[in-house]
Amino acid sequence: MPTYRVAPVPIKTRILRAAVEATVPLAIEMGMRSHRINVDALVGQGVIFVIALFFYENEDAYDLEIDASGVRKLSHGNVERAVSSSRIRFAKESGRGPYRAFRISEGSFGWLGVGGISIPARVREYEQIKAQVLSWLEHPRGEAVSLTP
Repeated sequence: MPTYRVAPVPIKTRILRAAVEATVPLAIEMGMRSHRINVDALVGQGVIFVIALFFYENEDAYDLEIDASGVRKLSHGNVERAVSSSRIRFAKESGRGPYRAFRISEGSFGWLGVGGISIPARVREYEQIKAQVLSWLEHPRGEAVSLTP
């Protein structure tokens, strides 16, 4: 049973993302209204920067266990979430760069990010894990496959 360690997003990447998320609204506002930047706008963008830096994508390192029975997310040695290989209903890759991830879920509402497991692209052997999960979708374990014509 292979176990993969998932490290948190590097601090430089988190700072860059927070800075972009804070400056884009200010740039849009300046484009819509041609006026000088006032102190209120800068304070508002500073608040957005702090919130984006400390509250988004702030996760600890965790482990992913993958075997024939499914995928498990372990945090500090305890199973936090588990997705059975025979009951996967949703699997999709989304995001870009260091935020690209493959999301799997047993529920129909996995696209909402509820109750599933996200496998980030920064995991070693990401493509192999994705291929294994997609093979579970193509050939469900609960169905018998007949080899005779």
